[in-house]
Amino acid sequence: MWSSEPAFIGVQLLVGIARGMGYFFAASGLTLAYGVLRIINFAHGTFFMVGAYLAYSVTVTFGPNLGYWLAMILVPIGVAGLGIVIEVVFIRRFYLREHAYQILLTFTFILIIGELTRMIWGADIKGMFMPSSLAGSVLIGNNSFPIYYLWMIGLGGLVAVVIWFLLYKTEWGGVTRAAAADAETAQAMGVNVRKVFTLVFAFSSFLAGLGGVVMAPVFAIAPGLDMDIILLCFIIVIVGGLGSIAGALASALIIGVVYALGVLIVPELAMAFLFLVMIAVLTTRPHGLLGRKISD
Repeated sequence: MWSSEPAFIGVQLLVGIARGMGYFFAASGLTLAYGVLRIINFAHGTFFMVGAYLAYSVTVTFGPNLGYWLAMILVPIGVAGLGIVIEVVFIRRFYLREHAYQILLTFTFILIIGELTRMIWGADIKGMFMPSSLAGSVLIGNNSFPIYYLWMIGLGGLVAVVIWFLLYKTEWGGVTRAAAADAETAQAMGVNVRKVFTLVFAFSSFLAGLGGVVMAPVFAIAPGLDMDIILLCFIIVIVGGLGSIAGALASALIIGVVYALGVLIVPELAMAFLFLVMIAVLTTRPHGLLGRKISD
């Protein structure tokens, strides 16, 4: 319910920032895949969903305290491994094809993996417990703010810094940006472009899996989660600019805050506000807030 109390509004803004950071994990992987590989991966939300389901299973097996931290380490690696298999066997054959073929291929994985998750985990809604160290809340004014949301904000900021460092301060990042700019020239200079692309797709999948683990305690884990996430991811990368990690971060925070305030003002139209933001950005900046025109 709407309140004019500054502390209450501040808490809701922080909730939006925390949710935005959660979205950023997945959206950063999607925009990275497009920025380097020029591929539109509709199955990216499915990798997120697989990460959430695997995290649920790990915490059920080992308990929420140990299981959560094990899931934080093992699940993103496992999802990255899934990404490698899919890239090597299928995706790499479609890099030079039209986007329509890429969309059809990756959408097929939504159907296949979606059915597999339904067979393994069932169709009922799963809920994942968070570790006791991240449970509870802090007081901001007279309002409670979950400690887990603080963890999401801090971890999201750390991941953003790590991505920036990897892309702009390491040899791998330099090679990756060179391959993204001109794959043929990079190949002629001795760069194993195929390996670079595989590693980028694996890293993109890793980020989706990490997002699934982090968001699992605050999301309902159920079939269809992948479509909800990919919709949010596409809104974020379109608003931020296709291929821009900084744009994905800025956009994720904007989308998270807009949604949080929308829930306060008109809950029934909270999702519609996100589309209004996307329309406004596309009307004024067709390439997104921090994007640039990318030629095919």
